[in-house]
Amino acid sequence: MNHARHIAALGLLAATVSFGQAEIGSTESAVTFTTGVNLVPVKVVVRDKQGKAVGNLTQEDFVLQDRGKPQTIVRFSVDKPEPQQAQVVAEAVDDAGRPVSQPRAFRTVIPERFLAYVFDDVHTPIGDLMQARAAAVKQFEEVLDPATRVAVYSTSGQTKLEFTDDHDAVVEALLSVRRWSADEPGNDCPPLTYYWATLIAVNEDRQAFDAAVAMLMQCFPNIDPGTANQMARSLSYAKLAQGQRESRMGLSIISDVARRMAAMPGSRSIVYVSAGFMVDQTIRFDEQKVFEAAVKAKVVVNALDARGLYTGMPSGGTLPINQNLVTFLQRLERDTAFLQANVLGEFASATGGRFVNNTNAFAEGFRRVTATPEFSYTLGFSPSGLKYDGSFHELKVKLKERPGLDVKKDRKSTRLNSSHGYISYAV
Repeated sequence: MNHARHIAALGLLAATVSFGQAEIGSTESAVTFTTGVNLVPVKVVVRDKQGKAVGNLTQEDFVLQDRGKPQTIVRFSVDKPEPQQAQVVAEAVDDAGRPVSQPRAFRTVIPERFLAYVFDDVHTPIGDLMQARAAAVKQFEEVLDPATRVAVYSTSGQTKLEFTDDHDAVVEALLSVRRWSADEPGNDCPPLTYYWATLIAVNEDRQAFDAAVAMLMQCFPNIDPGTANQMARSLSYAKLAQGQRESRMGLSIISDVARRMAAMPGSRSIVYVSAGFMVDQTIRFDEQKVFEAAVKAKVVVNALDARGLYTGMPSGGTLPINQNLVTFLQRLERDTAFLQANVLGEFASATGGRFVNNTNAFAEGFRRVTATPEFSYTLGFSPSGLKYDGSFHELKVKLKERPGLDVKKDRKSTRLNSSHGYISYAV
């Protein structure tokens, strides 16, 4: 019987894994390496049709290609979970080394697993945040065992509980999560967003600018067109700066927690609960550094989209907007939703985690993102004859033919850049 295996790429460089005409792509993530080292690490996870990671493949099972040209895999490793062992309990002994009877409460179980909940209280609307928080509290009972230590953090820093096995302390920390700001997204008039501001201030999108001006003149009927033009530009630059600052907060919390977990024994994973946020080109390098920090610390980031089953509608409030404006707002809402979810998928893809989105089954979602990390593979290759011209390189990882192996299809490209002696592959 054939067993379909879905391939997801992760690590500092996300790649496409495929077999024959079938392949599956990754979300955007990147790796930088010095030209002196000239080694690109590519991490991949191979899953079967039940979503279970496959851990019995070898270097000979993979083929790596750059723009269709085979590359030599010079390094290969398999990251496997350690065999399940009986829980190690520290017990008191007498001078002869014989165990001394002691109350169960005084026995210490050696921790083998570290799990950090990170709630994005900056970007997640209060309704979504509260719904996810309630589900986390309910499902948490299944997570904590004597060998697990749990921490709770929030993007803003207003919630912070270091790793502990104290059940009541974890529940209290989870219940303390609340939105960082009382202001809800879209309550402003006009409801200028980070992405909308980027279209105006960075992309110089005329339609986006005209839409902002039109809404300003409806929000403030007494202003003249010249003033509305000036306000649209100034508001765009202000919203752009705010959006970049808050997105950096969403990135830095993950790198901070990953570095904190780096020296801890056993398995290490983060559950990132967020409605998502945008990462524009000016902070892509920051995002890459976060991926690098997590992979270096061997921390898996699992992400859960707190919006649940997303059915966004354009927000124009009670303003009498025209059809052109409605069309623009619909496109803006759709594109924003995609970009916000995309960054969560990138976290999971770049570190070997799972991304749960577009579902209201939060209990099952939390079960999936709190599951113990699985197998992964690291492939290393040394590219040669590269031109640092900013052109796109198609990078793919294929599986050689195996009986009963069937792989799904998708396609992505990589762009080759050069900056200060570094080469960056970005999917």
